[in-house]
Amino acid sequence: MSIEGTFVTIDGPEGAGKSYLARRLIERLQTIGVDTVHTKEPGGTPKGLEYRQKLLQGGLTIHEELRFFFLDREEHFRTVIEPALSDGKFIISDRCSPSTFAYQHFGRGVPIGQIANRDKGARRSRVPDFSLIVDVTVEEGMRRVEARSAETGEAKTTFELEKLDFHRRIRVGFLEMNENPKILPDWNIQIISGNRPKADVVETAWSMLCQQFLYLRI
Repeated sequence: MSIEGTFVTIDGPEGAGKSYLARRLIERLQTIGVDTVHTKEPGGTPKGLEYRQKLLQGGLTIHEELRFFFLDREEHFRTVIEPALSDGKFIISDRCSPSTFAYQHFGRGVPIGQIANRDKGARRSRVPDFSLIVDVTVEEGMRRVEARSAETGEAKTTFELEKLDFHRRIRVGFLEMNENPKILPDWNIQIISGNRPKADVVETAWSMLCQQFLYLRI
């Protein structure tokens, strides 16, 4: 009988450092011999990359935006998440459902009822084993976004260009998900502070993973 893999998601507002954290945790897992999959939403599949480009460029209505997110998630779970879990791999996804509720419900104002059932269907009712939300103040997050844009020369995404009030609503939404289990029932969500040096965040997150998954304690 095959052993199903492990599914972890990392979400957070702009500039939280979640992508960096995901990469470092994957590296840690690999050093102890864990077979890993590092993926993301949107854009974790070839089709998803097309959806991601449309979403980050902007110019979509609120409902068009939501539709592309769910198309991406459905493809992602069907072609990446489910096969990797069947193969016994340890998956870390950079964003998943918590970001949809934070950005589209708390940020854009889409009624939660228009999100919940579609989200559950897109992920085939699959619930991650553990979900981290990296919290950061809006001011610090935007400072990091500005610094990264200046350093890399990359244009900001349509979400990064939103007004501060939008980002404040998103942060409130992420924190609310940890306090209100009715938003994502059965999800094991924990908050980690990203208002610290990156190395400290990685160490704390690794300790949290080891507490959740005892087989990592070697």
